[in-house]
Order: sequence, then structure tokens, then C-alpha cells
Amino acid sequence: MRTRKIIRIGVDFDGVVAYNPFRIVRAPIAWFKREVLGIKKISFMKPSQWWKRSLLAIYHKGSILPANGVSTLISLAQDKKYDFFLITARYREYEKDLDNWLDKYKLKPVFSEIKTNIHNEQPHLFKEKLINELALDYFIEDNLDIAQYLAERSKAKILWIKNIFDEHVNFGEKYAYLKEALEKIVDENSH
Repeated sequence: MRTRKIIRIGVDFDGVVAYNPFRIVRAPIAWFKREVLGIKKISFMKPSQWWKRSLLAIYHKGSILPANGVSTLISLAQDKKYDFFLITARYREYEKDLDNWLDKYKLKPVFSEIKTNIHNEQPHLFKEKLINELALDYFIEDNLDIAQYLAERSKAKILWIKNIFDEHVNFGEKYAYLKEALEKIVDENSH
């Protein structure tokens, strides 16, 4: 008897599982860093000063509702064919807020593991490490810089949740919502 392969899927939180309207400012900020400040290397603000913590807290508070596709995620998680992992680069300071959000929407049981960035690593490096450690087949990410970085360095297939400012970007697997990305995974593994 042949055993069926379990499809291991990682998902980001802010902008993927949780809808966050503030995510649309990422593209203009990334452009400003690259074109005006000349910063080409991918890096993210760490909450080292009170004003940085305040900005990040405001951004994270924007994750108010489940994203389009969370019901699909819940449904697929009940199928033994799929194994889901939440991998969020939220820094340690915002772990309680994440925990409360997941409790509010009763989403903790959906995930085999919930991985948070408790050591405040750079988000792209943190996600790369976990994608490889967990041997994920897929990872769904909404930050273009991180998606591009992971697509070059990960064995997992990276599916990117785009936004209106990034519509023109050429990226192999881009989707408007979590629902579309999950449907693509199901379609690829339906035979």
C-alpha cells in the first residue's frame, strides 16, 4: 500500500491570514528605500527604540480581520493531506497580540505549529531558516521583498499575495488573496 504524501504549507500572518490594509504602504516605502536612499540590501526595522515599537504596533493593529481565504484554510486543515504552519516574523514584543487574535478567531487548531520571531531576527532570514527546517512544500507570503528573497533561496514554492501597488511586478506565483493561493496548491496536488 502506497502512503500519501502530506503537503506541508507555511503561511505568513499579517497580510496573508489576517487582512491588513496598511500593507499597501510597503511598495512605496520599498521604492523610497531603493531609489531615494540607495538601500539595495533587504533589511527591516527592528523595534529597538520607542518610536519604532510604536510604528510597528500601529502596523500590527491593522491586522483586524481574517483574510479572504481563511475559511478555505480551515477547511483544508481538516484534510489529513495538508499540514499548515504559521510562520510570522512579528517580533517578540507583538507575540501576545498575535496570540489574542488567533484565539479570537479560533485559528490555533488550524496549524500544526505556530512559529514566531522571538529572537527578533531579520524577517527574511527567520522565514528562510524555518521553511528549510520544516521542509515546507509551499510558503505563502505577502511582502514582495521577502517573497523574492525566499524564491531564490528556498526549496519551497513561494506564492506571493500581491497588492495594488505591486500589480505590475513579474513574479511567478502571484495571487490577490490567500484563497486563490490555496486553490492553486489544491489544484497542483489533486491528481
